Amino acid sequence: DQREADYYKTKQQTLYQRMSDAIAASARSMVHMICQYGEKEVWKWGASVGGNMWRTNNDLADTWAAVIRNGFDNVAISQYAGPGHWNDLDMLMVGKANWPMKLGDYDIPGTSPRPSQLNYYEKETHMTLWSMLASPLLFSGDLTQLDTETVQFLTNDDMISVNQDALGAPVKTAFDSGDKKVLTRTLADGSIAIAMFNLNPSVQTLAFTNKMIGIADDATYSARNVWSGEVTQASDGIKAVVPAHGTFFVILTLK
Repeated sequence: DQREADYYKTKQQTLYQRMSDAIAASARSMVHMICQYGEKEVWKWGASVGGNMWRTNNDLADTWAAVIRNGFDNVAISQYAGPGHWNDLDMLMVGKANWPMKLGDYDIPGTSPRPSQLNYYEKETHMTLWSMLASPLLFSGDLTQLDTETVQFLTNDDMISVNQDALGAPVKTAFDSGDKKVLTRTLADGSIAIAMFNLNPSVQTLAFTNKMIGIADDATYSARNVWSGEVTQASDGIKAVVPAHGTFFVILTLK
């Protein structure tokens, strides 16, 4: 009942505050990570009990359904995150790791690390979502078995710069038709990170306009593609052919 739910929430808050007090009394700098899978809307009170980050969803698995769930479920609560306190969407599902084979199965066998089940474009969408939503980038794979693709994902400077931008601004939804989504995020230097997502299992053309992303109709800008590095000059939006389950991710700099 409601009384039991309120008691459980209060108990969690009390215990996490106790941990924060212990960290503050220690001689070491530590990140206080609250891990209770988003229960009791932790994003609304985690900072008040000293949390620096908190899980917002169930455990992630290397499946498309899990990435979309943990990613887009956090768009509506991104305003609760900011410098010093962040929504944690769970660990990155790239590279090789001893992960469970299916969503919801956490009885992990003692087998050697296996590759992620996500294809290249799904990994790109996964990394883009975690970057845009400023989720802590926690790598869960085997560091001794890193391949070139995984290293490129994890060390992309533009991806990291958006993720760790000092402003810590929330994302905004500029367009959403279900399987086509456009998210924007204002960065500290005045540039804008824009991500267009194709959630459809087929190739689709996506686009954004100046009006859609909230800038002047006559604005001109350059747009640097985060994943390819290609720079495009534009004046009224950009159109892109996006692979199935893929993403078009750019940093737009106004002239």
